[in-house]
Amino acid sequence: MINKNIIAMGFVSFFTDMASAMVTTILPIYIVYILNEGVDKLGYIIAIATFISYGFRFIFGYLSDKYQVVKPFLVIGYFISAITKPLLYFSTSWQSIATLRAVERVGKATRSATKDTLISAYSLKNKSGKTFGFHKMMDIFGEVVGALIVFFALLYFGKDLVIFQNIFLLTIIPGIIAVVVMIYFVKDVPFK
Repeated sequence: MINKNIIAMGFVSFFTDMASAMVTTILPIYIVYILNEGVDKLGYIIAIATFISYGFRFIFGYLSDKYQVVKPFLVIGYFISAITKPLLYFSTSWQSIATLRAVERVGKATRSATKDTLISAYSLKNKSGKTFGFHKMMDIFGEVVGALIVFFALLYFGKDLVIFQNIFLLTIIPGIIAVVVMIYFVKDVPFK
């Protein structure tokens, strides 16, 4: 049996990863072919975002442990991710995209270690593999659904600037659903 908090967290990850996949699957095409920024600029954006994501995880994990705070970090992290992805709608240069991706990755860093803390706290004894496996399955399922949404949107509507911008804008829907589920259906970790 999987704890209901883990199930709720699975849906949070499902919707967040759906929105993320809607962005990451088209962002390289958008930068290189729609904005004509070049592959080097794409590399800068990916490098900045990756550095921020992994560099800040240690800091937020440390702060969570030190101050015994979990859910607030999760809510803030998911909220940052939910609002930065749709803002790509307004981005018309690689610098603005890099800035938004960096801020979005701060959101990812804020929630990463604390999410694992929450999942561990609500895992039944000797069932942590099943619990983490369920959560990862929901992650990947969200990514697949997000990628399929983009695939069919591009197939049906075409591949111009407006379509790409509308896809970015639509990420607000799964992002906000994830935040609402996080706030109302996931309980905080009882520190001991």
